[in-house]
Amino acid sequence: MLFQLESLDWKLEISSAALSRGIELYFESFHRQPIWLFDREDLEPHDKLSSDVVYGILELTERFSHEKNRPQYGESARWLIMLRVANQTVELGTVQSLCLLSYSAFIGKPTLLADNAKREMY
Repeated sequence: MLFQLESLDWKLEISSAALSRGIELYFESFHRQPIWLFDREDLEPHDKLSSDVVYGILELTERFSHEKNRPQYGESARWLIMLRVANQTVELGTVQSLCLLSYSAFIGKPTLLADNAKREMY
């Protein structure tokens, strides 16, 4: 059974300014670390980007936001990725979004090894 991605009501409203800021933050702080996912021209024009890539970029860069009630970009990206896998419609953007989410989770939470090293130091 194929799920229709366009018919789902959970799409987040994202302003072009918020997306532009997220892309700039990506290139300033995360580009090529740990892998090179995009060139600038790959992310132009913004309205042609897949939703999973947009949500992945915004999930990674939202840590710089000063908003109190930030949208759940990561949850939306994960949902889209799982639908694409279930529908066998995985594209390059899906894999790129998965990399962005993995990196976001890695830098956003203490890892087991880092936690253990920290304990040994003190």
